[in-house]
Amino acid sequence: MSNNERWEAMYLQIVGYLYTYKRRPSKYDEGDLRMVNWLKYNRKLMVRGELQPERLEKYNTLMALCEKYQRINQNAYVNPDAV
Repeated sequence: MSNNERWEAMYLQIVGYLYTYKRRPSKYDEGDLRMVNWLKYNRKLMVRGELQPERLEKYNTLMALCEKYQRINQNAYVNPDAV
């Protein structure tokens, strides 16, 4: 299996996870830790400018999807003056 195939497989695994569980992978769950580390590593590559252009495009769409499932501070809606 080549690097591109592994990258695509992990990308598809994370997208499937997001659609299945309607949440982002958790750094506290052992099963999700590999996906979290993959996301962090690719973010570092993106910041350094070392992520390939086709991967960068897919990674940006993945991050937009992750933003959709970002946790929201419920206290801000119940107690807007306290925040």
